[in-house]
Amino acid sequence: MKIALLTPSFLPKVGGAQIFSHNISIALNNLGHDVDVYVPKHNFDELNKNFRKLLKPLPRYFYTLPRIMPTLGTYFSQKYLSYIQKKNKYDVWLIITTYPSGIIASSLKKDTTLILRASGEDIQKSEKLNYGVRLNNKKESEIKKTIQSYNSLVALTKSVVNDFIDLDASIESIEIIPNGVDLKLFRMTQTVENIRKKLTWPIDIPIILTTGRNHPKKGYDLIPEIAYKIKNCGIEFKWYIVGKGSEQINDKIKHLKLEKYIITLPPIIPTASNDNDWRFPNQKLVEMYQAADIFAFPSLLETFGMVQLEAMAAGTAVISTDAPGCKDVINDGINGLQARAGDIDHFVYQLNRLLNDQHLREKLIKNALEFVEDYKWENIAKNYENLFLKFIK
Repeated sequence: MKIALLTPSFLPKVGGAQIFSHNISIALNNLGHDVDVYVPKHNFDELNKNFRKLLKPLPRYFYTLPRIMPTLGTYFSQKYLSYIQKKNKYDVWLIITTYPSGIIASSLKKDTTLILRASGEDIQKSEKLNYGVRLNNKKESEIKKTIQSYNSLVALTKSVVNDFIDLDASIESIEIIPNGVDLKLFRMTQTVENIRKKLTWPIDIPIILTTGRNHPKKGYDLIPEIAYKIKNCGIEFKWYIVGKGSEQINDKIKHLKLEKYIITLPPIIPTASNDNDWRFPNQKLVEMYQAADIFAFPSLLETFGMVQLEAMAAGTAVISTDAPGCKDVINDGINGLQARAGDIDHFVYQLNRLLNDQHLREKLIKNALEFVEDYKWENIAKNYENLFLKFIK
């Protein structure tokens, strides 16, 4: 198959949509398909030439002009896609995000097969968290109209299925295909003790880890209060929070005198010599997952919560919440523990269970390692391949 992928953002920016676009394009290419990934020109320019495998730069105006002049700008960007389709005759386009990519690419509906994959703020809406493109009524109306143009809509989880249905999508048009994980990255090649020494982490006390950017929907502002209550239970621990903006909770940490217990760290930027070596997460972050006893994720809203899957692959016990996206990955008491989203006391209760019950941790880890086997990137790519073939004549 000739496959085109269109994304509004790409590496070196690191986020769920960017990592997905990178990994799925390589996985589909490995299945023998011709894949072209259309990315913003500034992302293309920021990448070293060794990282440009499969990439095609879009014109500089492609995403900026529709924002400045919505009607005329969208028209010019749609004309460009029409030109590209006529020139390359792609069998299928995989479009990343409903807005803005989905709206622009909907014009191709008569020329090829169109598959739309929602990503996060382009599909989910929360007035309480002030989150989501759909909070803008005009944009929500555009998205609702746009999704009718697509052969199929890809939801990462059952929670996202509900978001699509809320936009009047038919259940028959929706396919659930989750994110994937590179299990080879998580194979243990050294002892936990040696990893902790390398990281200069304490060896003899429990380590709790949280990763990802700090955003109101992630619940990071709850962590100091959770840690304060755990400390008052008489438990010694270290809680490392790794990600962009994690330092924003430092004032709370200081106010509660938790500097000894909680350490915030900047994001770990992936490095590699060429595209084939560029894998996510970075090896240092993998080692952090492996060195931790517990991965704690107090999120209030997710489409999927990729970090939960990564922690499972590393053999780390997971505590998450019953928030959308999180509850679709964590089966409470089976492959992890769930706390009620936003409920500090319940999160403390569940975290205490993990800290004090080694047998429970071992059981959850064993089940989680079996669970993630289905999430290999080659399996996810095969799911997309099967979806594409349903519509290609």
